[in-house]
Amino acid sequence: MCRVDTWTRLFDFYAESIEKEQNMEAAFVFDKLRKQEAFVFVAEEKVDSSSMQEREEFKEARSLLDKLHEAHLESIKNDTIEDCYNTKAYESLVEKYTNAKRYALSTPQLTVVTQQMIKDRLHVNESNPRRLVNYIKGTGITEDDTLLLNLSRQQKLKAKINKIKLRNEQKKKKKQKLESQQQQQQQ
Repeated sequence: MCRVDTWTRLFDFYAESIEKEQNMEAAFVFDKLRKQEAFVFVAEEKVDSSSMQEREEFKEARSLLDKLHEAHLESIKNDTIEDCYNTKAYESLVEKYTNAKRYALSTPQLTVVTQQMIKDRLHVNESNPRRLVNYIKGTGITEDDTLLLNLSRQQKLKAKINKIKLRNEQKKKKKQKLESQQQQQQQ
């Protein structure tokens, strides 16, 4: 009795031996055995223990289970979270965003915009670019780190000190205005 896989290997060996003209004795023996019908093939059938009625009864349930299994395999292939693990894409996006912010901060228009904003909000005419940049760095505008990209600790500390000084100056001016108004009212 010979299994199909064994037969296939033997026949491949026989064909290869004839083509390469090697192991001719083995090829001759195999050919002789084959002609004498020395190989017997037996069909193997898997016995289905379930009856026909049982198969029909559970046909829908099995099809649902098969569909569920296919869906599970498909979900493994099309993993939606896989993109979240692709950190290279996020890192390149962050790099592009950071470069765009740096470019925006390095433009001369930034100080012009800041100058106009200080003039509108605080009624102060400031033209020194360094003070304008320090104002930008020290205000709440930059709390989302948009303008605090590559500042050293010392620069951040100076910006906060300038912010406090600016607030104190504003408070003093308001206090002086109130005092002068009160003095005028008293006179």
